Amino acid sequence: MGLGLHPAGADGAERAAGETQSTYAYTVALLQDGAGCDNQHIPLTGPVPANMFVPLDGKTHTAVMDRRGTSSGATLRGTGSVSGRVVSTSHGLRKSYLTATVAASVTPGTSPRPCTVMTNALGGVEMDVTATKKSWLVVRSSGSAVGYSEAGVEVSGTTTPLYVVIPKGGAVVRLVPPGSYNIHSFLTSKSRLLASGTATVSSRATMSGTAALVPVGTRRSLTGSGTGFVAAGHRNCTSNEVRVAFSRAARTRTRSITFYVNGERRVVLRGRALIRSSIVLRRIAPASAGVVKAVVRTRSGARRTMSSTSWPCR
Repeated sequence: MGLGLHPAGADGAERAAGETQSTYAYTVALLQDGAGCDNQHIPLTGPVPANMFVPLDGKTHTAVMDRRGTSSGATLRGTGSVSGRVVSTSHGLRKSYLTATVAASVTPGTSPRPCTVMTNALGGVEMDVTATKKSWLVVRSSGSAVGYSEAGVEVSGTTTPLYVVIPKGGAVVRLVPPGSYNIHSFLTSKSRLLASGTATVSSRATMSGTAALVPVGTRRSLTGSGTGFVAAGHRNCTSNEVRVAFSRAARTRTRSITFYVNGERRVVLRGRALIRSSIVLRRIAPASAGVVKAVVRTRSGARRTMSSTSWPCR
């Protein structure tokens, strides 16, 4: 049973047709390896996450599961708490966040068992998205495990020939072409009690991580004490330029503003040249980090700086 997230637009973004996001947690219990009982499902009771439909609102949504059952005197339990958040911006960025813990255990009873008993607990966050332009696939994760468990992020292209699995604790940054992609952050914990087993078998897995498709040229950082005067936007990868917006303070309270691109001084504005709404900085190397820096000198003599970076265009 899962908790489904079906998005509406956020931050002015329009959702592409067919895009979905979901957070889920569930458990499966089976009898295995015995005559006449291979892969028989064991009935389970207890709370399961209900199907829910929620907007793509940038908020965290959690699926909680706690299921139990018995077979031949053995007690089985599968638990999970999976929190997922998916965000979208008007520039086209799609990013999912996962924090999850799942656990599975089998405790033997006093009666003999004819079969192996298995409990498998699963959880994850899944995102189907469409990239309308070249984008950076950025995946990072961390986690821990006790007993048998698996965790990671699986990315596959539904319209492009891409398939990659990033294990728990791994990271990847890769440029991918426009197209539709499935990004699936998952973890599973499995416990198997053999027919002859006499001690409790348990496993537990935790993972946290992010997975994103970031369009080329997306602004990556904006810092400094001068952001109240000037602020760089996203990079235009077609024309290799960045537009820097001017605030009212930049037009009325500054003596000069000097702009640098990747360490090279490009423009110095003084006097009436400061009375503008923006300036466009061109000839930004496509493969660079697109570092834009502004040094602001105020009329009172103070020095303020603004610095921004953007994702490379190739």
